[in-house]
Amino acid sequence: MKAKTSQSNQSADRRRAIFLVDRELQFAVTLHLLGALLGIAALYTLATFVLPYSGLKGQTSEEVWSFLVRNNAIYLVLALVLLGTVSLLMTHRVAGPVLVIERAIQGMQEGDYERRLTLRKRDYLKGLAASVAQLAAYLRQQEAQRLEVLREIDGCLEENDLPAARELLHRLGLPEQAPAAPEPTKAK
Repeated sequence: MKAKTSQSNQSADRRRAIFLVDRELQFAVTLHLLGALLGIAALYTLATFVLPYSGLKGQTSEEVWSFLVRNNAIYLVLALVLLGTVSLLMTHRVAGPVLVIERAIQGMQEGDYERRLTLRKRDYLKGLAASVAQLAAYLRQQEAQRLEVLREIDGCLEENDLPAARELLHRLGLPEQAPAAPEPTKAK
């Protein structure tokens, strides 16, 4: 048994080593971030090598240094704002669906199988949302079947038809006879 457990753990570890688990999501996020970085690099190249620095002629080295530090600081702030904006937009496409799916699962725990599971057009995790919707439909169907059997059991009990009630309990997967409750202990 121990060898089988360690073998399944090794198999799980190998599966976790796969880096591309959701190619569409991972490639989209990577491409957006690389695009933002490429845009930042293009702006920096433009600012550093293409724009004329004719106003720097005749300046002291300290003034040139101050100019370059100030321009690099401005560039860094702009780059951080651009990367932050792209990151926020990308994470919103994941965090929004996570919130919708989380609320739907909480609803299922409360017996509400009708909570919204539709995502926006450009959201990610649509496959997970579809799986959760299928689970909700399955649980809704199972709940309806259980309620129907319970109604039938109630009818059998009203008619004092215990063999039919036991058969219905068997259909639910419950034992035909419940174990006897322990006798209460008397206080001394």
